Amino acid sequence: MIKNYILIIIGCITLFSCGESATYRIQGKVTNLEDQTVYVFFQGDHSNKVEAVECDKPGQFTIERSQFGPFHSATLLFENKTVWVTVYLEEGQKITVTGDVEYPALMQIKGGKINNELTSFRKKIGSLLREQADLYISLNSPSSEENPVDENDLTARLANVNHQISEQVFEYIQGILMKKHR
Repeated sequence: MIKNYILIIIGCITLFSCGESATYRIQGKVTNLEDQTVYVFFQGDHSNKVEAVECDKPGQFTIERSQFGPFHSATLLFENKTVWVTVYLEEGQKITVTGDVEYPALMQIKGGKINNELTSFRKKIGSLLREQADLYISLNSPSSEENPVDENDLTARLANVNHQISEQVFEYIQGILMKKHR
């Protein structure tokens, strides 16, 4: 009888230890953050999870979790969920997020191959991304509504910047595809 209990216990331990678990660590240092709550939306093939994390110090946070089920990405939502960035997770890999919440496309996301490559590309087109963000800010300011000529000029400039960014993305993707076919 005792042998049966031991076998059942060993079986349970084996069964529960075989569950997929992964450790994810994301550290952030974000400037101009007014709302000190960061919402994290973990995404996986078969599961999703949402968490709220309070900053340790102004703009500084650490997210460290061991979860069941592998997650492939996490979207970090700032400023009452109005600004976000996506990080790509690799099991056991430490991810760091640094930058200005007013320029989310320019945030440095380091750790893991995809994050490092995307950050490198964003640095390459950083001036366009900054101009794009500044134009969005100007278009959403009350002063742009007062002068329709300025608003039209800003909209045209934004369309031009968006087109330039699209061209850069296309060239980047073409470069990746060319490397794969060599």
